[in-house]
Amino acid sequence: MGNLVTRFVFKIVSGRRVSDTQTGLRAFSAGLISTFLEVGGERYEYEMNVLLACAGDSVDIAEVPIRTIYEDGNERSHFHPVRDSFLIYRGILMFVGSSLVSFLADYALFGLLSLVLAPFGAASVIAANVLARVVSATLNYNLNRCYVFRSDEGVATTASRYALLAVSILAVNTLLLWLLVDVVGVAVLVAKLCVELTLFVVNWVVQNKVVFRGREC
Repeated sequence: MGNLVTRFVFKIVSGRRVSDTQTGLRAFSAGLISTFLEVGGERYEYEMNVLLACAGDSVDIAEVPIRTIYEDGNERSHFHPVRDSFLIYRGILMFVGSSLVSFLADYALFGLLSLVLAPFGAASVIAANVLARVVSATLNYNLNRCYVFRSDEGVATTASRYALLAVSILAVNTLLLWLLVDVVGVAVLVAKLCVELTLFVVNWVVQNKVVFRGREC
């Protein structure tokens, strides 16, 4: 069950399909040593992070079927279901957490600005969305750079990439929001929620692969 859930999550966040994310029987070329030395984590967490690093760097992953043998009911296993599962998902969970905090800030500010700017008519939705996103994006950038991806690249480098991503996401976000609210007629706060959930996965993949490529050891 754990492997089933993990490979599904890995597929969502990386776009790559791996049937067994937990196997420790792996072979890799010497050319990848420098990359793997920069991957953080220990034990099962490290194994997952290696797969994410390979997906992020477009490294080919080939799987060879083997027969799994559990001796004595696998009593020698050092896997602790709760602790090690948390470590495996920690990077993803931290991204979800930072996104949730930023989303709540964005959502609350958007709702407040929508009321304040309501007298300006249809333009109020776009203005509220842009202003709320500027604040929440700044918060999200700092959380992800310092705590989620722990990037060791300079602020100027990562901030410029993040700004480009944020502008692109904002443009798509605003377009979808306008279509749902003004064209389809969906309630503004419901539309906002739908759009944010749709763009969540895109945001994770681009930040992981492009924005915060440099990692602390």
